[in-house]
Amino acid sequence: MFSSSLGELMGLMLLSPIILAAPIAIYWLFNQDPRKAKPLAYLAVIGLGISAIIATYIEVVFPWEIVAYNIPWMILPTSSGSITIYVSFVVNFLSRNMGLLTAWLAFIIGIYSLDYLANDYRLGWFWFFYNLFAASMLLTVYANDLLFMFIGWEGLGFSSWALIGHWYKDDDELSYVGRFGEKLILDKPAWTTPSYAAYRAIATIRFGDMPMLGAIAAIGILGGSLILTPVSGVSAINWSRVISTLGIGGTVALLLAFMLGPYTKSAQVPFNDWLLTAMTGPTSVSALLHSATMVAAGVYIFMRLTESLYAAGVITYPGVEIMYLVTVYVGLLTALLGALFAMMIDERKVILAGSTMSSLGFMMGVTALTPFIPQVIHVGEYIVPLAVLVAFSYLILHALSKATLFLVSGHLIHVTHTRFNMGNLELGRRMKLAFYATLAAAISLGGVPPLAGYWIHAAMDEVATETISVVGYGAYILMLLASLATWLSWQGLHP
Repeated sequence: MFSSSLGELMGLMLLSPIILAAPIAIYWLFNQDPRKAKPLAYLAVIGLGISAIIATYIEVVFPWEIVAYNIPWMILPTSSGSITIYVSFVVNFLSRNMGLLTAWLAFIIGIYSLDYLANDYRLGWFWFFYNLFAASMLLTVYANDLLFMFIGWEGLGFSSWALIGHWYKDDDELSYVGRFGEKLILDKPAWTTPSYAAYRAIATIRFGDMPMLGAIAAIGILGGSLILTPVSGVSAINWSRVISTLGIGGTVALLLAFMLGPYTKSAQVPFNDWLLTAMTGPTSVSALLHSATMVAAGVYIFMRLTESLYAAGVITYPGVEIMYLVTVYVGLLTALLGALFAMMIDERKVILAGSTMSSLGFMMGVTALTPFIPQVIHVGEYIVPLAVLVAFSYLILHALSKATLFLVSGHLIHVTHTRFNMGNLELGRRMKLAFYATLAAAISLGGVPPLAGYWIHAAMDEVATETISVVGYGAYILMLLASLATWLSWQGLHP
């Protein structure tokens, strides 16, 4: 189904946060008094609220349909003809639910930030890049043309650099990661400053973005299109031609080059270190970055790629299967390593970062099981591979729980004046709302029956069990070890 109104809705959704954050950014350039700038922050939050309302409208109006909006943007000549790049949006099962989650979390965390950063010395900087961050994620979520999607992808990377290094003066030890004053081997500092953490994040992400862009170009040239989800009137990527042209080795190389983007964005092994040090940013940034935006973007793009390959009927081709098998082990190794990091750390936000890394590994690994399990779920017009549905369900649960835990952690850091674990039940009695919010989020994500986490973890186990004969017992053992380590890491969270 084609909807001309979808383009107008998307334009308003993407531009409102940026336009309404512009006044505080401009004011901050000339007058950096936070008391006078604070009223303009409400405009920025209103922009986020408009996006959340539009995402809700899309969810309600297009509940079971695939709706697309495409207008030609540019035509690029190639040796075999030309490729049309589209300003292209699609509303399908993944995008409509991911968009709703992203928009509302950005809005809610934005409300939290009004008080949390009320007296910050960089209010204009924060709100402009926070809103640009949210808009970039929404563009990544709804875009249907790979090059158009890549614009949002790059906006995420640039905004994350600006937000992780928000406190660029490095003048407050409370914003560091690690123990200030201690040394590691070779006299290396045991702490990371905000300015260095921002550089580390953007350098790692850029390492993955360049091969990904090259892969997108190759896909367009060989596949004749960059459209992921097939829609009427616009041809999608001809994956069969891509694979037949490249052969098994070439297909593996192309898909792995593309996946370097999601691997780095979602902190998969060996590109995981930046995620832990990214905790130097304000807690609002950590909550949004670690829930439904930056790190989830890599997993989400992998799900969209899987959806496209499945629809084209090439998901079980040998070259595709090899890349997916590699990703199974990369994801599950990341899950185990992230959980072990969380077990060994006693810094509140970094524990949550390790847990996030572990969860991202589970999402990536479970999604990668798609070629090896034939079951699909029919939801209206949608046909969703079972493994993708399970991993996406975990993404939603993780986003809601982790955003809650990060916001509480920021509150605790300000109350206790330390980044490290401390406190007891007496502190929990004095901060009842924070205590119960932490408890609810932790047991939901931890898989305590009859809450959602229990059923999602059970589904993940079922998917892994069904594919043992193909992917091997090594993957199943990794999943069991990672699950145990993840559960143990939650013991590091105290009131």
